[in-house]
Amino acid sequence: MKTFLVGAAALLFTIVSFAQVFITQPGSFNLANGTQTGFGQQSFIDQPGDNNVAFTDQTGFFNLSDIDQLADFNNALAFQTGVGLTSTLVQDGDDNTANITQNGFFSASTIEQVGDLNNADVVQFGDDNESLLTQMGNDNEADIEQDGDQNFSNVITIGNRNDVSVDQDGDINQADVVQLGNRNNVDAKQDGFGNFIMSEQFGNRNRNNVDQSGDTNFAVSLQDGNRNFIDANQTGDNNESFSYQAGNRNRNNVVQLGNSNLSQVSQVGNRNRSSGTQAGDQNLNNIDQQGLRHFSSALQLGDLNKNEVLQQGSDHTATVLQNGDMNCTKIFQLSTGGPHSVTVLQPGNNNIACILQQ
Repeated sequence: MKTFLVGAAALLFTIVSFAQVFITQPGSFNLANGTQTGFGQQSFIDQPGDNNVAFTDQTGFFNLSDIDQLADFNNALAFQTGVGLTSTLVQDGDDNTANITQNGFFSASTIEQVGDLNNADVVQFGDDNESLLTQMGNDNEADIEQDGDQNFSNVITIGNRNDVSVDQDGDINQADVVQLGNRNNVDAKQDGFGNFIMSEQFGNRNRNNVDQSGDTNFAVSLQDGNRNFIDANQTGDNNESFSYQAGNRNRNNVVQLGNSNLSQVSQVGNRNRSSGTQAGDQNLNNIDQQGLRHFSSALQLGDLNKNEVLQQGSDHTATVLQNGDMNCTKIFQLSTGGPHSVTVLQPGNNNIACILQQ
């Protein structure tokens, strides 16, 4: 093992046991440190700005790290232990921080930050994991952690003061996040095998929380507007949640406990609220809210229950409780009258309720 420490305006090229460290610093008051233990390692550090700090530490075989800091007062660290690991960190702006820690075989991580005061942290343990992270703007925060094999995350943030957290434990999980706006927040957690999360936020101050535990669960969320909120929790296997919000201050809460449940919620307008809980297997909750200040609450306990609600206009309320198996409720509250209110209680099996209010 050999350590290289270079100060301002220096260039150093060294080969030790077929390990290579390339450091280029044409600016002033930069600090670079490359430490490598093993065979076939390569480390590249390029700092053309001033007052930057870069550290690489690689142990194992055929690992590659590349750090490029193009402006001033940035910090970047890459720690890799294993075989065939790749880290790429690019920062163009001032006062940014990026950290990558990888342990395992053939994983890859890329961080690109453009702007000022951004912070990114990626931790990967296991084999064949991949993380892609891009932040453009100022004062954004991203934390990615993947523990297992063949997990994948892709985060794109454009704007200011956005926050993303992705935590994936298990194998072959995937999380895709897009944020376009300011002060948006995504918290995505998955524990299991073959789970999938997609979250897209367009606007300001939107929040999306997703927590999935089990196998092959699926959660998709789209928020277009301001101050919308989604909270989805799925425990079991093969559950699916779809949430769409277009407008402002809409709120959707989803809880699914069991297997093969489906939740579909669409909110177009402002200040609509939906709450759906399903405990059992193969239940369906389908909510369509169009307009202002609608409220829908559904609790389904059992198997093969079905609830469908359409609300148009403003200020309609629908409350449904189904405790049993193979119950069905359909509610239509239309914009021609109202505000309307309906409550349906079905505590047995094979019941059907159909309501039209207009």
